[in-house]
Amino acid sequence: MLTGKESLLEAFSEALSMEKGTREFYDYASHRAISGRTREIFEKLRNWEDSHMHYLIYLYKAFTDERDLITYEEYLEKMPSVDTEAAIPVREAEELFEKKEFIDDTEAIRYALEIEGKAFNLYREFSDRAVDSNARVVFQHLKEEEAKHINELKNLKMMVG
Repeated sequence: MLTGKESLLEAFSEALSMEKGTREFYDYASHRAISGRTREIFEKLRNWEDSHMHYLIYLYKAFTDERDLITYEEYLEKMPSVDTEAAIPVREAEELFEKKEFIDDTEAIRYALEIEGKAFNLYREFSDRAVDSNARVVFQHLKEEEAKHINELKNLKMMVG
């Protein structure tokens, strides 16, 4: 788990793993959503996590000047994803999703809001504590992305609830 004292490259690696974990959770949730609209939102969130991962891999390659280091597809296949951005282990997030026995999509959206809120707070904490100024900028950007996810989910919640 990140502390804010990592080098920029260590921060990239850990953030990538968390983004991948969150992507896996949203992929899982999209297959279990009750309504088509909520499934679409979870798929959209999964795709946003994909774009975050592409962004981080691009930055990593730019900072290390290793253009041929690893492809996005190789990363998806090889790299571990233990935790989500909310610092919840991926498997635990999936289990909690199932245990909640959602009556409707509003409950699923609330759960996603909880995860995104924790991710926002985590990236805010990392950006505040980052020693490396470049890492601070990356975490600030990821925090802003999480805010977009929260707004999207709030809009969906108003539509379905």
